Amino acid sequence: MTDLSGLETTRLQDLERPVTVRFADGRVNGFSACNTFAGDYTLAGDRLVLGELASTMMACTKPATEVERGFQMAFTGALQYAVDGEGLRLTSAAGASLLFVAEPPPRLEGVAWTVKSYNNGRQAVVGVMEDATIDMHRADTERTVWAVQP
Repeated sequence: MTDLSGLETTRLQDLERPVTVRFADGRVNGFSACNTFAGDYTLAGDRLVLGELASTMMACTKPATEVERGFQMAFTGALQYAVDGEGLRLTSAAGASLLFVAEPPPRLEGVAWTVKSYNNGRQAVVGVMEDATIDMHRADTERTVWAVQP
């Protein structure tokens, strides 16, 4: 989340972890600055209607508690939604506004990976020997396909 009306932008930037939402197949889940949440949603025209959300109940410090309180007050009930480019703006009936930007797709290149186990191609997951090295490379340049080299 990059903007929450009534909250200074610096509060969002001070968080250790960003506020996130994910919508898929009538389910929503995410992280609200301190706790995770999940629930149902439906779409009706330009309205996103949230069902009751279940949430963890962790104790957190500022600024996470302030951000979470504001988020929970705004992210409830029926929200008008608008998608503009890669941004999703949600607006409550009371006028509270939340702005989210799409996360970039995960990258495989340039990331150090630690392999603990892998599928051996025979319907089994096997562990990696402690001193083993696994080389990964792109199988072709058209698709993102990765292969393990012996």
